[in-house]
Amino acid sequence: MSNQIGELREEAKSQWVLGRHVQNINNAVGNIRPVALALRKVRGVVLIDGIDLNVSTPSRALQRAGRVTHTFWQYKRIQQLGIDDGICRIGIVINGATHPRPDYNDAHDFALDQFTREADYAIDAHSSDALEKLRNALSS
Repeated sequence: MSNQIGELREEAKSQWVLGRHVQNINNAVGNIRPVALALRKVRGVVLIDGIDLNVSTPSRALQRAGRVTHTFWQYKRIQQLGIDDGICRIGIVINGATHPRPDYNDAHDFALDQFTREADYAIDAHSSDALEKLRNALSS
């Protein structure tokens, strides 16, 4: 993908992400939920979504992680079916280390594990290399 960003969209729906391919997706994967942020680049689209443990309870964070993971899985499936191969998925966990309780740690670890499986990049915003990982993901 090129480094140039053409358009930025919050709550990006599959119709915006896939453009001309949108009619093929209903038969392939069904309804796809919007992602928090999408960046259209010269070649491809970067999808960014995740969880924020500062604003969610562990239970809600787990639910959101499941929804995000499912959405990323659907976009991965679209790529595997050859409908669109210019999609990069980035899953982010925000402030997972600020809560010492075991239930927050569990939600943090679960989300990172799931994002690692279904996203091209899984980023723990608390880690020391998070910004560098995000830069690399956006420049790929």
